[in-house]
Amino acid sequence: MILYIDTTDFGEANFVLEGKLGKKQKTFAAVPQESFKILEFLEKFLKQEKVSMQALKKIVLLKGQGSFTGLRVGAAIASGLSLGLNIPVKIITKK
Repeated sequence: MILYIDTTDFGEANFVLEGKLGKKQKTFAAVPQESFKILEFLEKFLKQEKVSMQALKKIVLLKGQGSFTGLRVGAAIASGLSLGLNIPVKIITKK
């Protein structure tokens, strides 16, 4: 299972799970005061799709245009999950 994290759009964080059954996407409409809820949102998304954190084998982080805070949040989530789960992160530049 691969987790794609895209925080390059202003005010949104897109999470995409890609696995044997195709892709599932969920968008977190972020407002600056609620960015701390993004991990809770991701956890609910994984639970809804019946995917455990341990099932993640790779994280893909999309970087490019976007808000500075959004990009930092995406990078921090990818880095934390990568270290905690001992899985690789691939960074792709979104144009």
